[in-house]
Amino acid sequence: MAHLTKPTVYNIEDSNIALLGSDASLSIDIGLEKHVREAAGDKEPAWDNAGTETGLQIWRIEQFKVVEWPKDRQGSFYNGDSYIVLNTYKTSPDAESFSYDLHFWLGEETSQDEAGTAAYKTVELDDHLHGVPIQYREVQGYESPRFLSYFPRFTVLRGGVATGFHHVTEVPPLDLHKLYLIKLFKHGTKDNLVVREVPAVAERIVEGDVYVLDKGVHVWQFNTKTSSPKEKFKGAEFSQSVVEPRQGHCDVQVFDAGASGAGTFLAEFGDGVTVSPARPSSASDAAPRLFRLSDASGGVSFSHVDSVSRSALDSADAFLLDDASDAAYPAIYVWIGKDASLTEKRLAPQYAQRYLYEQQADGHHRAATSIVKMREGHESEAYIEERNKRVRPDGIKQFLRPADTAEFKYLDDDPWVDHDAFNRATPAIAEGDDVKFLVVGAGFGGLSFAVHLIEAGFSAADIRIVDVAGGFGGTWYWNRYPGLMCDVESYIYMPLLEQTGYMPKHRYAYGPELRAHTERIAEQWKLSDKTLFRTQCRSSQWDADAKRWNVQLAENRGPKEPKKEIKLKAQYMFIASGTLNTPQIPRLPGFDKFKGEHFHTSRWNYDITGGTDVQWSLDKLKDKRVGILGTGATAVQVVPELAKWAKHLYVFQRTPSSVDVRGQRPTDPDEWKKITSTKGWQRARSNNFNSWLVNAPIGEDLVDDGWTHSRAYFGLIGGPGIVSPDKIQDHVAMLHANDLERAERIRARTSEVVKDPATADKLKHWYPTWCKRPTFHDDYLPSFNLPNVTLVDTDGKGVDSMTEDAVIVAGTPYPIDVLVLSTGYSISTGGSIGSPGQRAGVKVIGRDGLDMDELWVREGAETLHGVASHGFPNLFFPGPLQTGVTSNFTFTLTLLTSHVAKMLAEAERRVGSSNLVTVEVTKAAQDEWGLEILKRAAWFSAVPGCTPSYINREAAKITDVKDQMKAARGATWGEGIVNFTEVLNAWENEGELRGIDIQANL
Repeated sequence: MAHLTKPTVYNIEDSNIALLGSDASLSIDIGLEKHVREAAGDKEPAWDNAGTETGLQIWRIEQFKVVEWPKDRQGSFYNGDSYIVLNTYKTSPDAESFSYDLHFWLGEETSQDEAGTAAYKTVELDDHLHGVPIQYREVQGYESPRFLSYFPRFTVLRGGVATGFHHVTEVPPLDLHKLYLIKLFKHGTKDNLVVREVPAVAERIVEGDVYVLDKGVHVWQFNTKTSSPKEKFKGAEFSQSVVEPRQGHCDVQVFDAGASGAGTFLAEFGDGVTVSPARPSSASDAAPRLFRLSDASGGVSFSHVDSVSRSALDSADAFLLDDASDAAYPAIYVWIGKDASLTEKRLAPQYAQRYLYEQQADGHHRAATSIVKMREGHESEAYIEERNKRVRPDGIKQFLRPADTAEFKYLDDDPWVDHDAFNRATPAIAEGDDVKFLVVGAGFGGLSFAVHLIEAGFSAADIRIVDVAGGFGGTWYWNRYPGLMCDVESYIYMPLLEQTGYMPKHRYAYGPELRAHTERIAEQWKLSDKTLFRTQCRSSQWDADAKRWNVQLAENRGPKEPKKEIKLKAQYMFIASGTLNTPQIPRLPGFDKFKGEHFHTSRWNYDITGGTDVQWSLDKLKDKRVGILGTGATAVQVVPELAKWAKHLYVFQRTPSSVDVRGQRPTDPDEWKKITSTKGWQRARSNNFNSWLVNAPIGEDLVDDGWTHSRAYFGLIGGPGIVSPDKIQDHVAMLHANDLERAERIRARTSEVVKDPATADKLKHWYPTWCKRPTFHDDYLPSFNLPNVTLVDTDGKGVDSMTEDAVIVAGTPYPIDVLVLSTGYSISTGGSIGSPGQRAGVKVIGRDGLDMDELWVREGAETLHGVASHGFPNLFFPGPLQTGVTSNFTFTLTLLTSHVAKMLAEAERRVGSSNLVTVEVTKAAQDEWGLEILKRAAWFSAVPGCTPSYINREAAKITDVKDQMKAARGATWGEGIVNFTEVLNAWENEGELRGIDIQANL
């Protein structure tokens, strides 16, 4: 084919990405550089619109010029050409700036001039985009998965700009003889078509593939015996695409190997031609290798680094990572630190090229191995890929609440309640009662409402509490799994320590002690006999005439008796049911067929494991294979206990937790005396903790633990200052900068503690601190050094399914006898966190028939201070929307419940004691507060792009502008908990009850 002769055919071994970012004069001769610059003039006009909007842009090199490739031709390349491909994207829908992937693609018959121009122009485009792109060199036949993912159909044709060959739509010549290889490239759930024109010779017909032979007036498809049905189908589609433009001058015929007529196709390539055997698939057990390039000593050194981990990278140097673990797409990555010297930046790609030559000589790499160059701070695509593995189209619907199903309702049953004892006792609430204060919830939130009402001057005799549980404690009632402890210092977490005079046993209290503390509070404030347990509040409707809430309760009296329906009236109602009470489980195919024993961590079954909720000897697991689903905050505490007792433990991981040091220790009585020596010590200590948490420290760090050292966690909870839209990018950069030291330290600790490097790498978190609640434990990571513990990492996809006796991950069964579901809690409905009533399972109907659930779905969260809403008089709740938040949940509960109690005490003081007083937020005040929340919402701009979790509602996408505004208006207080506390204090000190309408109706 003499007409395809090219000037100075490019040798792929002569150059690689060394041209990118290096001194171009070292890689491109002066004459070529002169030609390129003369062709472009002073400025390359092709870059005027490059990277200005999301999407794909392609340019072909034609006679030293950069020529835009038509959009309708994207995906079609010629083997005699060189191309530049730019993919522009955003790391999240709300990102203010673009990110880029920049590729230059070299056809196998491209000329030296074209290849050099493509490389030179790629450097120029990289500079034009301020060095942000991740850069790739692509070689025909060895394209990276990232590159192929851009094209639903990727086609390589023989020809190019030097031949003047541009189109295939003209009537073909009779002697045409082109052979195309049809392959599929798997990208996520999609099958992308890859078509390559290959030499029409017998050696190219290989078992397992599909071929299309274009003879001009005939197009023949040939399917080998083991070719896939999908590739056969795609081959037929491609054949039709070749035929259609020829307007009836061409026909299609399909041949199947072994069937009649197959010899006709093979005869086109010579006499006696047969299909060649399939080539063995490539495989590699090569471990990644890391090298450092540094000129810190005065000279340039290139040295091997023992630890292949993110923590080994240093911003002051450049690094080379040789990753041949994927034999099909081996790559050498060049990482340039943000503080690397100019010499290091220029030499790094050249050292990578030299390293590649050496590896080729030793047979470890082929010439077409990709070299990928990136700069520190612009590696985000790797994060996106990890995140996207975990994003599911079903979002929050991937989980179900056992309580809502007949099939799995048993997983929600109360394993701790003594029905017979309760049925014998005198109930705290009777049919037809009219109470002043009704509190829904008997955890720390409900008790805090009751205690602060009493402290504000109201009588305990006027208070009644209901809870679906069989005792006090809220989340500490339901959760009794082995290893359970509070992850916040008990001295600030356990409320009312100063008033009760109690000293916690440990710095981080264990579950039984926390539950006992709720009982202590109830006893001290005389609330124990005023609580009706086992009772669901089903509905509450406002009666405007009676100035009462008509409440419908359902008391669960156990399996021996029917539920008891109770109607009562309440002047004031408080909803404080908490968020970590209702278990959720994944919708796993085959779960209903599993014959092993199983339970959720929040309903731990000690009959199966052995031990009790206060004595964690799990002796019944000694001969059992145990699996635990999930590696969040609960699992981090459970795994060490299971590891002590199980015959074998499989830990199934979707997303690793960040695990910092806990430093658990008993409380020192002498230290306790110092801590508690001044009046108001607990509030002062809590305020100090909060100030460190939002990076605005007040005094020395009194708590001084992992939380106060998490300098980027305030990305989730808010911090000082209001972020304007034009500063979002700087704000997010600040968060990442604050997170770096901690993240690297924790990842380094993982490598130090976990002996197996592969397991350690899988246990390292890859997301920012604000994306998933940090965890702290001294024994979790060491558990993976035990011979009876296996980490099963699901590569972000989660468990596939279950059988009668096994969990299936990536097609591999893991036989188990006991399955522990550490799969979290249901805190939202339909992708939304829901109204306070919805979260508590209470249907709330306010003034004029206003349905709270429907209102919050339609308008979003609408409150004043996050505690009350217009249209729902005498109804109060402790956030969490439109309030300040902190990692110490009980601080916010104390702050808000005290705020409400003061509000009601002042309201009744003003109008005199009356059983007809109503207290209601005004519409104007509610709207004003919503605007204040909205004004500060940009603080949380880094959260939507987080890995899926309860924090971002499993990465739920919000595309409608109205819904985006609702979500922003329903955020928490963007200036952080310290500022929020100051705002509430200022409002209270005004003494005006601004925004509150009080009606006496005496």
